[in-house]
Amino acid sequence: MNRLVYESEGKQVEIRLSNRPVSLGRSDESDHKLPTKMASRIHAQVFPRDRGWWVEDLASSNGTIVNGNRIQKPM
Repeated sequence: MNRLVYESEGKQVEIRLSNRPVSLGRSDESDHKLPTKMASRIHAQVFPRDRGWWVEDLASSNGTIVNGNRIQKPM
């Protein structure tokens, strides 16, 4: 089973991934709600691609950080 692990407010959070895109944000409309005011309503999405998983920032106000680096395009 694939999973996404991120840190929020000093706590590690794990999301199990199926074979469909997952939207992340602070809105109830997101597939996974991010519990921080730093997140946009619809902040980013994680999606399967090329036998792996990619993350894309969805024009969020504060950007999306992957491994300490702000991403500019899907990766």
